[in-house]
Amino acid sequence: MIFATDLDRTMIFSKRFLDKNNKNLTIGFKDGKGYSYFTKKQKQMLKDLETKIIIIPCTTRSKEEFERVPFFNECSFAIYDNGASIKIGDDIDYQWQFIMQENMRMCFKDLLEKQQDLETKDFVIKEVKLVDNYFLFSKTDNIDKCRRYLEATLDKNKFYYSISSTKFYIFPNFISKKHALQYITDKIGDTDIIVAGDSDVDFQMIDLATKKSFIPLHDITKTISLPENVIIVKEKGLFSGEIILDNIYKILESEEKKND
Repeated sequence: MIFATDLDRTMIFSKRFLDKNNKNLTIGFKDGKGYSYFTKKQKQMLKDLETKIIIIPCTTRSKEEFERVPFFNECSFAIYDNGASIKIGDDIDYQWQFIMQENMRMCFKDLLEKQQDLETKDFVIKEVKLVDNYFLFSKTDNIDKCRRYLEATLDKNKFYYSISSTKFYIFPNFISKKHALQYITDKIGDTDIIVAGDSDVDFQMIDLATKKSFIPLHDITKTISLPENVIIVKEKGLFSGEIILDNIYKILESEEKKND
């Protein structure tokens, strides 16, 4: 069985979600300081589940950002760069890298032009970064204005966008967590899939979930229609990760009973 999970705000959380009773553990570091956290119980559960199922972290983080997250960066399989990069074992999957880089040839110039254009917009409040030469990332102080601009100017035949809080991304259409997950599952040959994630770039993976999908409750889930196999996790913040893992144990127990 495969558990494909987003990281930020699904399995790990920022400092503002810290538990006052000190049940949290630092999991991500930057410049020697902690900046990502999960609970002590969650760490124990993940270590135990790792012996029973295949855990695949699926993140929009860059390679550098992903490598700063212990435990998850040690998993046998990982998806980062929102699906543009796949790690199998201790190295990247060069076949997938070749596919991505060949596809980038057809849209890279357009992506650079969009980057330059965005740098001139008053609603952009952070440098527009070209992440690992695959997609654009920045921040906005006017979500509505940013969305209207992207809707009006983005070539939908080549790109799509995602807005999460103040952050926004522009991805080539061929880059997604779903495509990368499909590639890995085809290699593994395992079709029992559980998915977890909190944003629209994660919801694409729900199509591949043959068991259940888990979505931590954020504002975006109030405005989308969801398949029947989706469970909304109403516990907000640090402990939502524990609830997702508790449900995975229940799924495993149910599978064992079926096989008895």
